Amino acid sequence: MGDSDAMILLPHFTRALVIRSFFTWLVLRMIAVAGTIMVTESLSGGRVSAPILLSPSAILILILSVTASGWIYMRLRNEDRFLLSLGFGPIRQITTLLIVPILAEISILLVLVL
Repeated sequence: MGDSDAMILLPHFTRALVIRSFFTWLVLRMIAVAGTIMVTESLSGGRVSAPILLSPSAILILILSVTASGWIYMRLRNEDRFLLSLGFGPIRQITTLLIVPILAEISILLVLVL
């Protein structure tokens, strides 16, 4: 599949949202895992058995943080108005930002479980 085929399936503006959402998730995920490791090691005095796993509430906060930061960044750059003029409603915009961290967290859980 060439780059031109990817453009048909995922237009430039949507691809930019997905990439930005993924990198925001990656940075916030690394911060959350590092914080979990530090807190657990300081409380228990030993090494953490599974440092990549986060609690469900931490995952929910992480997903909501990624979505909120992406939405705020879109509003600052007026991308939301541009996407509205192209037929992307607010729900579709938020869903585009929301699906990336959800799929990433599901893939981490599947890899660790299987």
